[in-house]
Amino acid sequence: MKHRYIHGYNQEESLRLQDQASTLVELLHADTFTQKGAIFWKPAVVLEHKR
Repeated sequence: MKHRYIHGYNQEESLRLQDQASTLVELLHADTFTQKGAIFWKPAVVLEHKR
């Protein structure tokens, strides 16, 4: 059976993607401040492939 490539599913690719994500979190949220008790909306991204 031929294995299809799924982005981020092998260990090396997964580690690379996690490293990129953690770098972006640091860059995007380094100066983020929220007041205690504040409520904010955090959108999630979900991608789905339908045949």
